[in-house]
Amino acid sequence: MKTPKCDETIIIKCAVTGASGFIGKHVVAEALREGYGVVAITRQGQKAYLESFLIEHKAISIANLEVRTCDLNDNQTLMNSIADCNVAVHLAASMDSSIIGGRPDGKQQYQQTIKTTENLFEAISTSNIKKLVLVSSISVLNYVDQAPYSTIDEKTPLHNRDKDIGAYARMKRDQEKLCNQWQLDTGKKLIIVRPGLVFSDKQLSDAHAGFIKKGAGIAAIHNGQVPLIKVKYVAERIIKLLDLTLDSKELFHIVGKLPILQTDYLKQLRRRGKLKFYLPLPWKIYEQLINVIRWILIKNKQSKIPDSFYANSVAARHKPFVYSSEKIDNIIK
Repeated sequence: MKTPKCDETIIIKCAVTGASGFIGKHVVAEALREGYGVVAITRQGQKAYLESFLIEHKAISIANLEVRTCDLNDNQTLMNSIADCNVAVHLAASMDSSIIGGRPDGKQQYQQTIKTTENLFEAISTSNIKKLVLVSSISVLNYVDQAPYSTIDEKTPLHNRDKDIGAYARMKRDQEKLCNQWQLDTGKKLIIVRPGLVFSDKQLSDAHAGFIKKGAGIAAIHNGQVPLIKVKYVAERIIKLLDLTLDSKELFHIVGKLPILQTDYLKQLRRRGKLKFYLPLPWKIYEQLINVIRWILIKNKQSKIPDSFYANSVAARHKPFVYSSEKIDNIIK
Protein backbone atom coordinates (compact mmCIF):
# COMPACT_ATOMS: atom_id res chain seq x y z
CA MET A 1 0.00 0.00 0.00
CA LYS A 2 1.43 3.36 -1.00
CA THR A 3 1.43 6.42 1.23
CA PRO A 4 -2.08 7.91 1.15
CA LYS A 5 -2.62 10.84 -1.22
CA CYS A 6 -3.13 13.79 1.11
CA ASP A 7 -4.11 17.42 0.92
CA GLU A 8 -2.56 18.68 4.17
CA THR A 9 -3.98 16.12 6.66
CA ILE A 10 -6.97 14.96 4.58
CA ILE A 11 -6.79 11.87 2.38
CA ILE A 12 -7.82 12.85 -1.15
CA LYS A 13 -11.06 11.11 -2.05
CA CYS A 14 -11.80 10.01 -5.59
CA ALA A 15 -15.41 9.39 -6.58
CA VAL A 16 -15.83 6.76 -9.31
CA THR A 17 -19.18 6.50 -11.09
CA GLY A 18 -19.83 3.25 -12.90
CA ALA A 19 -17.60 1.60 -10.29
CA SER A 20 -19.12 -1.85 -10.86
CA GLY A 21 -18.32 -1.88 -14.59
CA PHE A 22 -15.48 -3.60 -16.45
CA ILE A 23 -13.21 -0.53 -16.40
CA GLY A 24 -14.70 0.86 -13.20
CA LYS A 25 -13.48 -1.92 -10.90
CA HIS A 26 -9.95 -1.56 -12.25
CA VAL A 27 -10.02 2.22 -11.75
CA VAL A 28 -11.15 1.71 -8.15
CA ALA A 29 -8.37 -0.85 -7.61
CA GLU A 30 -5.68 1.39 -9.11
CA ALA A 31 -6.80 4.43 -7.09
CA LEU A 32 -6.57 2.33 -3.90
CA ARG A 33 -3.09 1.12 -4.90
CA GLU A 34 -1.99 4.73 -5.37
CA GLY A 35 -3.19 5.75 -1.90
CA TYR A 36 -6.45 7.54 -2.70
CA GLY A 37 -9.53 7.26 -0.59
CA VAL A 38 -12.10 5.89 -3.03
CA VAL A 39 -15.86 6.34 -3.09
CA ALA A 40 -17.37 3.72 -5.40
CA ILE A 41 -20.68 5.02 -6.76
CA THR A 42 -22.81 2.05 -7.77
CA ARG A 43 -26.38 0.79 -7.77
CA GLN A 44 -25.19 -2.35 -6.01
CA GLY A 45 -25.32 -2.71 -2.28
CA GLN A 46 -22.03 -2.69 -0.38
CA LYS A 47 -21.91 -6.45 0.24
CA ALA A 48 -22.64 -7.39 -3.39
CA TYR A 49 -20.13 -4.86 -4.71
CA LEU A 50 -17.31 -5.93 -2.41
CA GLU A 51 -17.90 -9.61 -3.18
CA SER A 52 -17.60 -9.01 -6.94
CA PHE A 53 -14.70 -6.55 -6.53
CA LEU A 54 -12.61 -8.89 -4.37
CA ILE A 55 -12.98 -11.77 -6.83
CA GLU A 56 -10.70 -9.85 -9.21
CA HIS A 57 -8.73 -7.73 -6.72
CA LYS A 58 -8.42 -9.83 -3.57
CA ALA A 59 -4.82 -8.71 -2.95
CA ILE A 60 -5.78 -5.04 -2.57
CA SER A 61 -6.51 -3.44 0.79
CA ILE A 62 -10.02 -1.99 0.89
CA ALA A 63 -9.42 0.02 4.08
CA ASN A 64 -9.82 3.28 2.13
CA LEU A 65 -12.77 2.12 0.03
CA GLU A 66 -16.31 3.30 0.66
CA VAL A 67 -19.20 1.86 -1.36
CA ARG A 68 -22.11 4.25 -1.69
CA THR A 69 -25.28 2.92 -3.28
CA CYS A 70 -26.65 5.58 -5.58
CA ASP A 71 -28.92 5.91 -8.59
CA LEU A 72 -27.46 8.77 -10.65
CA ASN A 73 -31.02 9.87 -11.41
CA ASP A 74 -31.52 10.65 -7.70
CA ASN A 75 -29.96 14.11 -7.41
CA GLN A 76 -30.02 14.37 -3.63
CA THR A 77 -28.47 10.95 -3.05
CA LEU A 78 -25.81 11.73 -5.64
CA MET A 79 -25.00 15.06 -3.97
CA ASN A 80 -24.66 13.32 -0.61
CA SER A 81 -22.51 10.56 -2.10
CA ILE A 82 -19.82 12.83 -3.55
CA ALA A 83 -20.02 15.81 -1.16
CA ASP A 84 -16.70 15.02 0.55
CA CYS A 85 -14.79 13.99 -2.59
CA ASN A 86 -11.97 16.01 -4.18
CA VAL A 87 -11.74 14.45 -7.66
CA ALA A 88 -14.07 12.30 -9.79
CA VAL A 89 -13.82 9.75 -12.57
CA HIS A 90 -17.03 9.51 -14.60
CA LEU A 91 -17.48 6.10 -16.20
CA ALA A 92 -21.20 5.57 -15.78
CA ALA A 93 -23.28 5.23 -18.93
CA SER A 94 -26.76 3.83 -19.30
CA MET A 95 -26.90 0.28 -20.64
CA ASP A 96 -30.69 0.45 -21.05
CA SER A 97 -31.15 0.47 -24.82
CA SER A 98 -34.91 -0.10 -24.45
CA ILE A 99 -36.95 -2.35 -26.73
CA ILE A 100 -39.26 -1.02 -29.43
CA GLY A 101 -41.04 -3.43 -31.75
CA GLY A 102 -38.75 -6.23 -30.64
CA ARG A 103 -35.61 -4.23 -31.50
CA PRO A 104 -33.21 -2.29 -29.25
CA ASP A 105 -33.51 1.49 -29.49
CA GLY A 106 -30.71 3.85 -28.44
CA LYS A 107 -32.88 6.83 -27.46
CA GLN A 108 -33.38 5.74 -23.85
CA GLN A 109 -29.69 4.94 -23.46
CA TYR A 110 -28.72 8.31 -24.92
CA GLN A 111 -31.14 10.35 -22.83
CA GLN A 112 -30.26 8.58 -19.59
CA THR A 113 -26.52 9.03 -20.06
CA ILE A 114 -26.82 12.72 -20.91
CA LYS A 115 -29.23 13.32 -18.02
CA THR A 116 -27.09 11.55 -15.43
CA THR A 117 -24.04 13.51 -16.60
CA GLU A 118 -25.99 16.74 -16.06
CA ASN A 119 -26.98 15.45 -12.61
CA LEU A 120 -23.32 14.83 -11.83
CA PHE A 121 -22.46 18.42 -12.75
CA GLU A 122 -25.12 19.67 -10.34
CA ALA A 123 -23.79 17.43 -7.58
CA ILE A 124 -20.19 18.56 -8.21
CA SER A 125 -21.29 22.18 -7.73
CA THR A 126 -22.11 21.40 -4.07
CA SER A 127 -18.98 19.27 -3.45
CA ASN A 128 -15.24 19.75 -2.99
CA ILE A 129 -14.48 18.29 -6.43
CA LYS A 130 -12.05 20.38 -8.46
CA LYS A 131 -11.14 17.91 -11.22
CA LEU A 132 -13.26 15.57 -13.36
CA VAL A 133 -12.03 12.78 -15.63
CA LEU A 134 -14.55 11.72 -18.26
CA VAL A 135 -13.90 8.30 -19.77
CA SER A 136 -15.12 8.57 -23.36
CA SER A 137 -14.29 6.43 -26.42
CA ILE A 138 -12.33 6.76 -29.65
CA SER A 139 -15.55 5.70 -31.43
CA VAL A 140 -16.58 9.40 -31.39
CA LEU A 141 -14.09 10.31 -34.14
CA ASN A 142 -14.70 10.84 -37.84
CA TYR A 143 -13.23 7.74 -39.48
CA VAL A 144 -15.20 7.97 -42.73
CA ASP A 145 -13.26 11.01 -43.94
CA GLN A 146 -9.80 9.81 -42.83
CA ALA A 147 -7.53 8.29 -45.43
CA PRO A 148 -6.62 4.60 -45.02
CA TYR A 149 -3.44 4.10 -42.95
CA SER A 150 -3.57 7.67 -41.62
CA THR A 151 -2.79 8.31 -37.94
CA ILE A 152 -5.64 8.51 -35.45
CA ASP A 153 -4.81 10.81 -32.51
CA GLU A 154 -6.20 13.73 -30.51
CA LYS A 155 -6.20 15.94 -33.63
CA THR A 156 -8.64 13.66 -35.47
CA PRO A 157 -11.99 15.50 -35.61
CA LEU A 158 -15.25 14.33 -34.06
CA HIS A 159 -17.88 12.83 -36.33
CA ASN A 160 -20.82 15.24 -36.55
CA ARG A 161 -23.08 13.62 -39.18
CA ASP A 162 -25.65 11.80 -37.06
CA LYS A 163 -26.90 9.70 -39.97
CA ASP A 164 -23.49 7.98 -40.22
CA ILE A 165 -22.87 7.31 -36.53
CA GLY A 166 -24.28 4.66 -34.18
CA ALA A 167 -26.16 5.32 -30.95
CA TYR A 168 -23.27 4.57 -28.58
CA ALA A 169 -20.74 6.78 -30.39
CA ARG A 170 -23.29 9.59 -30.70
CA MET A 171 -24.01 9.34 -26.98
CA LYS A 172 -20.32 9.52 -26.01
CA ARG A 173 -19.66 12.34 -28.48
CA ASP A 174 -22.45 14.49 -27.05
CA GLN A 175 -21.37 13.62 -23.50
CA GLU A 176 -17.94 15.03 -24.39
CA LYS A 177 -19.50 18.21 -25.78
CA LEU A 178 -21.59 18.58 -22.62
CA CYS A 179 -18.50 18.22 -20.43
CA ASN A 180 -16.54 20.74 -22.49
CA GLN A 181 -19.32 23.30 -22.07
CA TRP A 182 -19.48 22.58 -18.33
CA GLN A 183 -15.76 23.21 -18.06
CA LEU A 184 -16.09 26.54 -19.85
CA ASP A 185 -18.98 27.56 -17.59
CA THR A 186 -17.36 26.52 -14.29
CA GLY A 187 -13.61 26.81 -14.84
CA LYS A 188 -13.06 23.46 -13.11
CA LYS A 189 -10.45 21.07 -14.47
CA LEU A 190 -11.59 18.53 -17.05
CA ILE A 191 -9.66 15.61 -18.49
CA ILE A 192 -11.24 13.56 -21.27
CA VAL A 193 -9.70 10.19 -22.01
CA ARG A 194 -10.58 8.05 -25.01
CA PRO A 195 -9.50 4.43 -24.60
CA GLY A 196 -9.22 2.13 -27.57
CA LEU A 197 -10.59 -1.42 -27.60
CA VAL A 198 -10.27 -2.38 -23.93
CA PHE A 199 -9.54 -6.00 -23.10
CA SER A 200 -8.41 -8.30 -20.29
CA ASP A 201 -7.12 -11.84 -19.93
CA LYS A 202 -10.74 -12.96 -19.74
CA GLN A 203 -12.45 -10.51 -22.10
CA LEU A 204 -11.71 -9.57 -25.71
CA SER A 205 -14.32 -8.16 -28.09
CA ASP A 206 -14.55 -9.35 -31.70
CA ALA A 207 -15.87 -5.93 -32.79
CA HIS A 208 -12.86 -5.19 -35.02
CA ALA A 209 -12.95 -8.56 -36.77
CA GLY A 210 -16.03 -8.20 -38.97
CA PHE A 211 -19.56 -9.59 -38.86
CA ILE A 212 -19.10 -12.43 -36.36
CA LYS A 213 -21.82 -14.41 -34.59
CA LYS A 214 -21.06 -17.29 -32.22
CA GLY A 215 -17.50 -17.49 -33.48
CA ALA A 216 -18.28 -17.59 -37.19
CA GLY A 217 -18.88 -15.05 -39.93
CA ILE A 218 -17.14 -12.65 -42.30
CA ALA A 219 -13.88 -10.92 -41.40
CA ALA A 220 -12.63 -7.67 -42.90
CA ILE A 221 -8.92 -8.17 -43.59
CA HIS A 222 -6.35 -5.36 -43.68
CA ASN A 223 -2.76 -4.54 -42.68
CA GLY A 224 -3.62 -1.73 -40.29
CA GLN A 225 -3.63 -1.67 -36.51
CA VAL A 226 -6.30 -2.47 -33.93
CA PRO A 227 -6.34 -0.06 -30.94
CA LEU A 228 -6.13 -2.80 -28.29
CA ILE A 229 -5.42 -1.64 -24.75
CA LYS A 230 -5.40 -3.73 -21.58
CA VAL A 231 -7.90 -2.61 -18.94
CA LYS A 232 -5.29 -2.43 -16.17
CA TYR A 233 -3.18 -0.10 -18.31
CA VAL A 234 -6.21 2.16 -18.92
CA ALA A 235 -6.86 2.37 -15.17
CA GLU A 236 -3.20 3.14 -14.42
CA ARG A 237 -3.19 5.97 -16.95
CA ILE A 238 -6.42 7.49 -15.60
CA ILE A 239 -5.16 7.57 -12.00
CA LYS A 240 -1.74 8.93 -12.99
CA LEU A 241 -3.51 11.79 -14.79
CA LEU A 242 -5.21 12.70 -11.51
CA ASP A 243 -1.75 13.27 -9.98
CA LEU A 244 -0.48 15.62 -12.68
CA THR A 245 -0.73 19.40 -12.87
CA LEU A 246 -2.36 19.96 -16.24
CA ASP A 247 -4.15 22.73 -18.07
CA SER A 248 -7.80 23.34 -17.23
CA LYS A 249 -8.91 21.13 -20.12
CA GLU A 250 -7.00 18.19 -21.58
CA LEU A 251 -7.74 15.36 -24.00
CA PHE A 252 -5.81 12.09 -24.22
CA HIS A 253 -6.07 8.91 -26.27
CA ILE A 254 -5.10 5.67 -24.52
CA VAL A 255 -4.00 2.88 -26.84
CA GLY A 256 -1.18 0.35 -26.63
CA LYS A 257 2.40 1.53 -27.18
CA LEU A 258 3.23 -1.44 -29.38
CA PRO A 259 1.24 -1.73 -32.63
CA ILE A 260 -1.18 -4.65 -32.75
CA LEU A 261 -1.78 -5.57 -36.37
CA GLN A 262 -5.22 -6.77 -37.35
CA THR A 263 -3.80 -10.15 -38.35
CA ASP A 264 -2.40 -10.60 -34.80
CA TYR A 265 -5.74 -9.54 -33.34
CA LEU A 266 -7.54 -12.24 -35.36
CA LYS A 267 -5.01 -14.80 -34.09
CA GLN A 268 -5.77 -13.75 -30.51
CA LEU A 269 -9.49 -14.22 -31.12
CA ARG A 270 -8.85 -17.66 -32.57
CA ARG A 271 -6.70 -18.68 -29.60
CA ARG A 272 -9.48 -17.64 -27.22
CA GLY A 273 -12.06 -19.62 -29.18
CA LYS A 274 -13.99 -16.49 -30.18
CA LEU A 275 -13.25 -16.85 -33.91
CA LYS A 276 -13.65 -20.46 -35.03
CA PHE A 277 -14.49 -19.99 -38.71
CA TYR A 278 -14.57 -16.93 -40.94
CA LEU A 279 -14.66 -15.94 -44.58
CA PRO A 280 -11.84 -13.40 -45.13
CA LEU A 281 -12.74 -10.40 -47.29
CA PRO A 282 -10.50 -7.44 -48.17
CA TRP A 283 -11.70 -4.51 -46.05
CA LYS A 284 -12.89 -2.46 -49.06
CA ILE A 285 -15.12 -5.31 -50.26
CA TYR A 286 -16.40 -5.86 -46.72
CA GLU A 287 -17.25 -2.15 -46.49
CA GLN A 288 -19.18 -2.31 -49.79
CA LEU A 289 -21.08 -5.39 -48.60
CA ILE A 290 -22.16 -3.69 -45.36
CA ASN A 291 -23.17 -0.58 -47.33
CA VAL A 292 -25.52 -2.72 -49.42
CA ILE A 293 -26.99 -4.39 -46.33
CA ARG A 294 -27.51 -1.00 -44.67
CA TRP A 295 -29.24 0.33 -47.83
CA ILE A 296 -31.58 -2.68 -47.81
CA LEU A 297 -32.43 -2.14 -44.12
CA ILE A 298 -33.18 1.54 -44.77
CA LYS A 299 -35.31 0.73 -47.83
CA ASN A 300 -37.28 -1.80 -45.76
CA LYS A 301 -37.78 0.92 -43.11
CA GLN A 302 -36.14 -1.04 -40.32
CA SER A 303 -36.66 0.81 -37.04
CA LYS A 304 -33.14 0.06 -35.87
CA ILE A 305 -29.91 -0.35 -37.82
CA PRO A 306 -27.24 -2.15 -35.75
CA ASP A 307 -24.51 0.19 -34.53
CA SER A 308 -21.91 -1.89 -36.35
CA PHE A 309 -23.62 -1.20 -39.71
CA TYR A 310 -23.38 2.60 -39.60
CA ALA A 311 -20.86 4.04 -42.06
CA ASN A 312 -18.62 5.54 -39.37
CA SER A 313 -18.72 2.38 -37.26
CA VAL A 314 -17.69 0.28 -40.28
CA ALA A 315 -14.79 2.64 -40.99
CA ALA A 316 -13.76 2.80 -37.31
CA ARG A 317 -13.66 -0.97 -36.91
CA HIS A 318 -12.58 -2.25 -40.31
CA LYS A 319 -10.66 0.45 -42.18
CA PRO A 320 -6.85 0.32 -41.74
CA PHE A 321 -5.37 3.03 -39.51
CA VAL A 322 -2.39 3.72 -37.28
CA TYR A 323 -3.23 4.67 -33.68
CA SER A 324 -1.15 7.01 -31.56
CA SER A 325 -1.05 7.68 -27.80
CA GLU A 326 2.11 9.78 -28.08
CA LYS A 327 0.62 12.70 -26.14
CA ILE A 328 -0.01 10.74 -22.94
CA ASP A 329 3.12 8.63 -23.38
CA ASN A 330 5.21 11.80 -23.40
CA ILE A 331 3.97 12.93 -19.99
CA ILE A 332 3.54 9.54 -18.27
CA LYS A 333 6.61 7.36 -18.60
